[in-house]
Amino acid sequence: MKKTFLFCTKFTLYLIELPLILLLTLAIIFNDSVESPLGLIPLIVALAIFIVFVFVYFFRLVIISGEEIRVVGVYSSKDRATINEGKTIVLTMKRHGRILCELYGVDDAPSLDWVSKEDFEDLEINLFRAKAVGTMLAVKRVLRYFEVSTDDFDELLSFDGREKVYENVSVHTEVINEFRTVKIKLLKTL
Repeated sequence: MKKTFLFCTKFTLYLIELPLILLLTLAIIFNDSVESPLGLIPLIVALAIFIVFVFVYFFRLVIISGEEIRVVGVYSSKDRATINEGKTIVLTMKRHGRILCELYGVDDAPSLDWVSKEDFEDLEINLFRAKAVGTMLAVKRVLRYFEVSTDDFDELLSFDGREKVYENVSVHTEVINEFRTVKIKLLKTL
């Protein structure tokens, strides 16, 4: 099954790796000129490990597939939620190139012994929330994943209050508190 993703880390954050890479390059170049038995190999190893650690520490993705939406990364929250019929993916364009990615829907009845079926009330709740980095291109990529016609992108994303119904999803756009919001409601499970 194909998937689409949204980055959660700005690429400019990885600019902190440039001084480390420069220092690693200089250590490799001047390693032969050092007279000690190990040379600069301990420094080279430490810098390489630190460069990899910084990359892995900040690397996070929101992956959207037909079955679930989840956050991936070694040091991320590893949050996940199942996507099926009746649930709504909400993408809100925030300031400074940020996207708030949420999933709303009715969750199954809790499997706790002390909760009876009569006491449980079906409420639409927020099942998943993550912040991602992206512009309108990232939102278009998510819409394209759900087979929204590319001819409708301009109309959906340029005007407030537009709604289009497709075979698998219904897309509704609106502006809430000065932020453009795209709601993708699943009409059937993919």
